[in-house]
Amino acid sequence: MINIIIIVVIVAFLLFIYFKFFKIPKLKNVVFIDGGLGSGKSFYSVSLAIKLHKKALRKWNIQKYFFKFLGLFSKKYKNKEVEKPLLYSNIKLKNYDHVILTKELLTRNIRFNYKSIVLIDEFSLFADQQLYKNQDLNEKLQLFFKLFRHETKGGYMVVNSQSINDCHYSFKYILNDYFYIHHRVKLPFISILAIRENIYSADNGNVINSSNEDIECTLKKVLVLNKYYNKYDSYTYSIFTDNLKNDDRIVKFIKSDELKADKLISFRDYKYLISEVKNNEKK
Repeated sequence: MINIIIIVVIVAFLLFIYFKFFKIPKLKNVVFIDGGLGSGKSFYSVSLAIKLHKKALRKWNIQKYFFKFLGLFSKKYKNKEVEKPLLYSNIKLKNYDHVILTKELLTRNIRFNYKSIVLIDEFSLFADQQLYKNQDLNEKLQLFFKLFRHETKGGYMVVNSQSINDCHYSFKYILNDYFYIHHRVKLPFISILAIRENIYSADNGNVINSSNEDIECTLKKVLVLNKYYNKYDSYTYSIFTDNLKNDDRIVKFIKSDELKADKLISFRDYKYLISEVKNNEKK
């Protein structure tokens, strides 16, 4: 009896600590997460997407068996099919059933399954703010984001990027708030993410909530299981440069009178070289 009381007290204490000091984010149908490099954006996004998908599957199973039960009494429900919610992602996930995002889905030539979850990692690579010059694409993106909840009949979209300002305006206009990750602390089995819920105004392009306190005083803690690190490759985009030759020419023994810069490396040169190559190809 005493052992049971001790266990109950310990569990109650742990629950008190959790609800007192840790945040349980309230998620809308479109969830946006930003933060610096290595802050845990992809990690948190993957964990949210999988949790939301598992929740959608539980509801789907309940609904499926409920209709099966009703089918015993009514022909209306006897062969009624309930569409299975899927997880769509632009990055590959390990040991978890998902569908890779395609242009046909993004341009709405084919649709998502109802109640599905869509995960978009590094959103600015998918639709950045400079695309506003393409009017046809602007219209497609506006319809994609504005009607997402309707067309998926209550699905969720989980998106991350390094900055809200890098994202296409059609996406920013549907956001009221989003999660900013300041830093993460990785412990055995769990990680603690320090996050803040920001309020965003698309009209003036600014985060409008402010505080006179130190930024770390405004942060909330979120617990995430480390198992989600194994669900994706945190360096997934390295594939674009993995096959390139690396430069390992180390410079040693530079004299003090040689420390002045003798050249200025710039992307302007890169742009010039590309145009030069194209001109040579034409010749």
